Amino acid sequence: MSTQGSDRGTGRGRGDVVPLDPQRPYVDGSAATPEQLRAEVGRLTEEHVERVEEARDDLAATLAELSTRLDPRPRVQELGQRAVAAVTRPAVLGSAGALAALVVLRRRRRARATDQLG
Repeated sequence: MSTQGSDRGTGRGRGDVVPLDPQRPYVDGSAATPEQLRAEVGRLTEEHVERVEEARDDLAATLAELSTRLDPRPRVQELGQRAVAAVTRPAVLGSAGALAALVVLRRRRRARATDQLG
């Protein structure tokens, strides 16, 4: 693998090599010492590691938020609390009491009707 870029289609000779991508640095080894190149690679690697760590932190925060939003336990508890609040309203309690009284009265009437027949 060569560190030199391609000169295809540029009309330039072998001594005038251009990088494939303008964002990609051209390294031929003559412009910097090996120590300088190693320091550059180390610096770029540190920046890359920092970006990866930031991305991991962002991903962890996103996953935590999604798991909180999509966790069924709090939703079920909230629905249960709403149901209890709805049932304990005075109008609902009055209706439930009236319905219970109606059921008890009907059962008593049926019980008396069967006693009279039998």
